[in-house]
Amino acid sequence: MLRSLSSRLLGNRHAAGLMIGRSRVGFALADRIGRITRIDEKTLDVPLFGGQPAESTAAALAEALRVLAPEAVRRYLPLHVSVPGAAVQIGVFPLDALPKRRAVQRDLARWHFMQAGGGGEQAPACDCEPLGMDDARHLLLGFAMDPSWHRCIADALTRAGMTAWSLNADICRQFNHFHDRLCADEQGGALFAATTEAWSLLVWDEAGRTRYCGSRWRNGEADESDRVAAEVERRILACVQSLPGMRIEHLYAVSDSQDEGLVAAIDARLREPCIRLQPEAALAESGTGSFAPIAAALQS
Repeated sequence: MLRSLSSRLLGNRHAAGLMIGRSRVGFALADRIGRITRIDEKTLDVPLFGGQPAESTAAALAEALRVLAPEAVRRYLPLHVSVPGAAVQIGVFPLDALPKRRAVQRDLARWHFMQAGGGGEQAPACDCEPLGMDDARHLLLGFAMDPSWHRCIADALTRAGMTAWSLNADICRQFNHFHDRLCADEQGGALFAATTEAWSLLVWDEAGRTRYCGSRWRNGEADESDRVAAEVERRILACVQSLPGMRIEHLYAVSDSQDEGLVAAIDARLREPCIRLQPEAALAESGTGSFAPIAAALQS
């Protein structure tokens, strides 16, 4: 059944968000008016995104997903899957010319990612999206993921009887969810997002286009908050200096409740505090501070 026809037949029924992290998976179910009716999470027996997946990894993940999200098993349900930003490479490539064919655009983005990685790595799973023109150059937003882990997640979803409508990095879900608010003033800005496993920084220009996105895994160092705050400051300054005319008016932040210390450390380094974001309606229903699956569930 075609997606467009399916969407019309489905109307605004339930949608769901699934966050597949390094050590846990989270699930959120939303009703047709965007209220979160259930949210839960489960710790994984087998950690993900480290080294190469074993043959048993997909089976273990599939079993965890079946237990966590029975509503999505063999049912027609819009299911949006997120992974940590640190599991995805995101780049913006300025091009003199942009091929019209989508497949060629993906190949071009894949080539750029492989060049940035030294050219000797296995070709990544890749997707892309044109962002329009910047002066006389085309901007191409690219997404890349380790092909072994991409296959592992796809295999686990198939084994669990689930069909994903989309797969994206958590930071992109957060940016899309809050997009209208973030870009309302038509000025450049930055979004910091943190979970217990990873943190990410996304920067956009006055047209609301992503111009930079970087993420790192969290390792729980004793001075983590200060290290992360310094790195966020460094990356913001690098974006302003490297992109002509770029101005970042505000830094927004979204984080799980236990990660407020990271945001507070960033506040201490900036001339003004971060603007905190949260999906208020969803949290009122769910009673939890786990934003990642909520943002995916509310993704239109």
